[in-house]
Amino acid sequence: MSFVLYRLKAWQTIKISGAVHTVKGMIEFRQGASAWKEYALDDRESERWWLSVERDESVPVCALFREIDAFAPGESVVYEGRSYSRRESGRAEVVDSFGLPDVQIADVVEFEEYRSEDGPLLSREQWTDEVECSAGFEASKDGIVVDDAFAAGENENAAPDGTGPLTFEKMSSLTPGQNLRIRGQNCHVQGYVRYRQDGFTWTEYRIGGHADGGPAWLSVERGPGDACTLSLHRPIPFSQVTRHGENSVMYSGVLYERVEEGRGEVTAHGGDVDFDDGESFTSIEYRSRENATLTCEYWSDEQEASLGEANLGEANLGEASLGEDLAQEDVSLLDSRRRSYGASPLRALFVALLMAGAFYSLAGNTRLFASWRRPPLIREQIASNRSFTHVASVTLQGDRKAQVYSTPLSPDEACRAVIQTDPESVQYVTTTAEDPERGERMLRTTRETVMVYESESGETYVQVSENDEGLYTTYRPRHPVRLSRLYNGSRAWYGSRKTANAGVEGIDTRRYDPVVASARQASITARRSTGGGARFGK
Repeated sequence: MSFVLYRLKAWQTIKISGAVHTVKGMIEFRQGASAWKEYALDDRESERWWLSVERDESVPVCALFREIDAFAPGESVVYEGRSYSRRESGRAEVVDSFGLPDVQIADVVEFEEYRSEDGPLLSREQWTDEVECSAGFEASKDGIVVDDAFAAGENENAAPDGTGPLTFEKMSSLTPGQNLRIRGQNCHVQGYVRYRQDGFTWTEYRIGGHADGGPAWLSVERGPGDACTLSLHRPIPFSQVTRHGENSVMYSGVLYERVEEGRGEVTAHGGDVDFDDGESFTSIEYRSRENATLTCEYWSDEQEASLGEANLGEANLGEASLGEDLAQEDVSLLDSRRRSYGASPLRALFVALLMAGAFYSLAGNTRLFASWRRPPLIREQIASNRSFTHVASVTLQGDRKAQVYSTPLSPDEACRAVIQTDPESVQYVTTTAEDPERGERMLRTTRETVMVYESESGETYVQVSENDEGLYTTYRPRHPVRLSRLYNGSRAWYGSRKTANAGVEGIDTRRYDPVVASARQASITARRSTGGGARFGK
C-alpha cells in the first residue's frame, strides 16, 4: 500500500474511514534524504483535505489534514481547547507538483508540526507570501482503499469524456497513458515535461497514436482564471531552419520573425521523454504573418526546432497545418488508460508471427517459438514497476543514453529484483567485497549492463544501459571511486574468464551465483511449461 499511496494520480479516488476523496493535486517535498507528498483531496461535498504520505514505506501511517485559521508558532499552542506540543520543525523544498498552479518547483517552505497527548495533529507552513495552518489526525495506510477501477477507466470521478471545460488544473495533471482526442484524432499521452522560465510554468505532453509524422507535443499554459491555453506543435529538422537577417529565420519557404527569447529549466518529467530535471535551455520564438509559431531551443548538447500546428480537423497529427491555437472544443479527454484503436501494420506483423509460432508449436518445434519470446529489456520492465522511479538520463559516449531509477529497496534487494527480470541472459553479477550489504553491484546480461549503487543522499539508484565496452558514466554516486573500480575490475575479470576471486582485489564475483542459478532454473521451468519468458511484475 505504501508504494500505491506514493504513486497516486490526478482524479484517482481513495476511501479513508468510509469517506470517498478524489485526488485533485499533489506537492512533493524534500528535506535532505527524506521526502513526502501532500495530496489535495476533495470529498463529495467538495471540501478540501490534504493527505500527507512519507516516501519511507516502513512508516505505517499517513496524516489527513484540513485547513484552519492561522495560529502563532511556539513550543506549545492551544486549538479548540486542546493543547499541542511542537514535535518537529524544519525547512523543505518543493521538487514536484501537479494540479496546483500556485505551487512552483524549488519553492521553499518552513514547517512546524504539533501533536496533542491524545493524538490529534496541527501543522503550520510558512511560505514566501503566506502562512497555512491545518488540523488533522493519523490514519493507518492499511485502512486506506485505493479505487482500482480508475485504471480501467470506470471511475465515476475520473476526468470526464470531454464533458465540461478543460481547466488548467485538469490539463496540467495528465499522466502517461491518458487517452485524448485532438481535432477528431484519437491519441494518447506518452510522457510529459514541466518547464519554468522567469516565474512562469507550463507543461508539454508528448503525444502518440497518430498514423505518421512522428510524435507531436501538446503545450498547456495557464489562461485567465482556471482556463488554459492549448497549442500543438511537432519537431522539425533544425538543419532546415536558416537565418534570414538578424531577427528572422526561414523554414520551408516561410519567413518567421523573432517575437520572444528566454531561458528555461526542466522542473519535472515522466514517461517516455528524454530529459533530466534541472536541465536548462535557451528558447527563441518566431512567428509568421499567418500567426504560425516556430520555436528554436538551444540545449547544452543539441539544438531542436518545432513548428506550431492547429486547424487539424480530421487530419493526422503528423500533417502540418498552420493557424491559431487549439480551441476548447478541439480537445477532449477519453478514458484514463491507453487502449488500442483499429489495426496497424505492426499489429498485423505480430499476428503473423504469432500464427507462425503456433504452426511450429503444432509441428513439435516448441523450442523455436519459446526462444523467440524473449523477456522485455530490463529497463522496460523497471520502468513499469512501481518500486522504481525514473530520475535521470545519463549521456554516454556516442550519444547513447543510460536510464537511472531510484528505489526504496536496499542495493541487495534491488539487485535481486533486477536478476529476476532476465535471469537466463545474466552473464555475471559482481559486488564490492569491502561492503557486501550496502556496496555497489554490477550486473551484465547479453543485452544490457546494470549498475546498482547508493546516491549522494543515500537512495538506491539502478542505472541501465546497452552493452558497449568502454562506456562509463554514472549519476551522482556516493562512492564514485569505488564504483569505478568495480566497473573496470568486473569487465577485466570477465574478459579473462576467471572462475574465482583470486587476483580481483576488492571484488566479489560469486556472491549472487546461487541467486542467479535459482532464478534461471525457475525461468526455464516456467518457460517450458507455458511457452513464455520471465516477467518483472508490478
